[in-house]
Amino acid sequence: MPDRIVVGVDGGGTKTEAIVTDASGRVRGRGLAGPSNWEVVGLDGLLAAVTHALDEALAAAEVARSAISASAFALAGVDWPSDETRLRPGLASLGLGGELVLVNDA
Repeated sequence: MPDRIVVGVDGGGTKTEAIVTDASGRVRGRGLAGPSNWEVVGLDGLLAAVTHALDEALAAAEVARSAISASAFALAGVDWPSDETRLRPGLASLGLGGELVLVNDA
């Protein structure tokens, strides 16, 4: 059975960090980008920052988006159910495999 690979993204008002780990918790890749609070940078800015950090982490881990087993996004500005409804389609368009969890970064 192939190793389960997961990605976590912490996006805030000053920076966005993505980390790719294996099932044992070993960090396999890390990526950084600028702010991703959609209330400040807009939806396009959020997706640009998340994509940059994610692609950097995946490249360092030598893992394709489709190989991800699950992803978790802790993002500033996800304060209400309507925010999740607004952001989820863009995050889903990133093409990550497995379950996608979206919460506030607090």
